[in-house]
Amino acid sequence: MKGKSTSLVAAAERRSPRLAPLAALLLLAGVSAWSQEGPSFAEETARIAEALELEPGLSVADVGAGKGEYAVFLANTVGLSGAVFATEVDEDRLRDIREAVSGRANVTVIRGEDDATAPPEQCCDRILLRRVYHHFKEPQAMLRAFGRRLRRAE
Repeated sequence: MKGKSTSLVAAAERRSPRLAPLAALLLLAGVSAWSQEGPSFAEETARIAEALELEPGLSVADVGAGKGEYAVFLANTVGLSGAVFATEVDEDRLRDIREAVSGRANVTVIRGEDDATAPPEQCCDRILLRRVYHHFKEPQAMLRAFGRRLRRAE
């Protein structure tokens, strides 16, 4: 799968030196698979940052944020001028996320639903889907909904 994710990155780069919003979403299918191959947290977050061209000021959704460690990484990467929407469906995980991001003004924690996306429409420049795609009951509908969460390219 690593080869597939690399080819997705290369295809997006050929289209534009800056990721188009839809490319930002499509890349994540490959990025999420990297974690199953065993890289360290630092290696995985470096790959995510590179693939999504993360920088200060961006708005990013972390869908299925788990315990919040990636939301913290995203918050640090986009800085106070950026924003992170950390979504999760499990109430215990929501508590974990709130604890992990405590004191970070640039993170909004949102309770998601099994069949609906939680961040507001056109809220985000990037969306991180890490180890959650297989949970979607209607993946195509979810992908369309995520597309509506992405800001339009200028």
